[in-house]
Amino acid sequence: MPKVKESYTAEKKEFILHCTKEALKEKAYNQLTMRDVIRKTGFSQGTIYQYYKNLDEILNVIICRYMHRMKEEIESCLEKEIEFNRCYEMVCNCMVSLYKESPVLFEAVMGEVSYSKENSKGKGLENDVLHEIYLVGEELNEVVIRILKKGMESGSVESGLNLHVAVFYMWSSIGQTILFSSKKKQYIRQQLGMDEEEYRRQSFELIIKSVRKYG
Repeated sequence: MPKVKESYTAEKKEFILHCTKEALKEKAYNQLTMRDVIRKTGFSQGTIYQYYKNLDEILNVIICRYMHRMKEEIESCLEKEIEFNRCYEMVCNCMVSLYKESPVLFEAVMGEVSYSKENSKGKGLENDVLHEIYLVGEELNEVVIRILKKGMESGSVESGLNLHVAVFYMWSSIGQTILFSSKKKQYIRQQLGMDEEEYRRQSFELIIKSVRKYG
């Protein structure tokens, strides 16, 4: 019986997460309400609270999983390609694909994500998830540092870079380029005469030029 109950609970929790992600296709991340989740699931508020403490906890679990997916995808670029410039191009393309898959979650991750640096053991699921968000964020940064080090070793990237500053810069630059190119595509076409793909390509080149070694 306990195994059946565990399976039943896991199934219900996954269904709530699925419905919340479906609701996020219709509403911005910071505009979503528990009422939207209730409408999508068909559950009562009391039923949802049996599985999750509140809406923030549901959203944190979704964000955490999305960040794990992002880490896996970017790490795979490092494993597949040994040449730095090509690896960087693959990372940028990977980020664009992740954005297209879920614009709302991508924008949420690129914005201000809740996290907990402290060890949250024994403080409840919500704090555990916040701590995991922090950990996977640090792991993502380490993957990008490994990519930059690959560039340094090959002579493609300036060796005197502050790697942690460079990682933050690249995250913000690549992420905001993707968001801007999507939200302002008509303006970009009107002002620059190029589509969003070409704008992104040229912007990504400018970003990598800022860390590239010359001479």
